[in-house]
Amino acid sequence: PYYDPATGGVRFDALLAAFQALPARSVVLMHACCHNPTGVDLTPDQWRALVPVFRERQLLPFLDLAYQGYGDGIEEDAFAVRLLADEGVSF
Repeated sequence: PYYDPATGGVRFDALLAAFQALPARSVVLMHACCHNPTGVDLTPDQWRALVPVFRERQLLPFLDLAYQGYGDGIEEDAFAVRLLADEGVSF
């Protein structure tokens, strides 16, 4: 689960629950910015909320950053990559 067509936003609680239910050491493909096809990105706080789940479940985030610079800017669009690197989450 990701996109909520009723609100035009992210179904973050459902996304978080899905990640918590994944088998340990699963690979999770995510867009770091400019989510395709919805155009709806996670907020910095939502990315921060995922860090403990990545650690606890030993999930491996595989980040697609193909559209860096087309969202909020070159620096801003790299937030998720920098956060995960700073937090020691492998990717």
